[in-house]
Amino acid sequence: MFPVVRAQAELAARLCELPGIVAVNWHPARSLSDPRYFREAVLRWIGGGAFPGLGLAALAPTEDGGLKSEGLAHFIGQELYLDPTMCEPRSDAAKVALRLMHWLVEHGHLDEPVDLTGPSGEPLKLLVNEGSGIVTACRGSG
Repeated sequence: MFPVVRAQAELAARLCELPGIVAVNWHPARSLSDPRYFREAVLRWIGGGAFPGLGLAALAPTEDGGLKSEGLAHFIGQELYLDPTMCEPRSDAAKVALRLMHWLVEHGHLDEPVDLTGPSGEPLKLLVNEGSGIVTACRGSG
């Protein structure tokens, strides 16, 4: 029901124009966003820009040193997990995660492994963890 969720996000963004709005709570990501940021990011996405991964989804560190999305499943039925080997430095890992979330939202639910190229030209692989609702991103291909 991607079109419905997208319409919900657009409606929430348009409601941010109302006076007195102090924050937007996007429940699937358990996030609070500044209304102006939320509005601009969502409307940019609706207009063809990048998926607003921080606002409609969130990134949280995992106990093993990885990163995991929260709220992406609301769009594609799966969350993204970055293997700990991809998470240093953390700021670079967040950028890669946001790009991968955008790719996943554009391509939808992943059913089989996919080889991609990272922002620095490095090979990346997305693996489907059967039955877990998790897509794991790791370095390498093949």
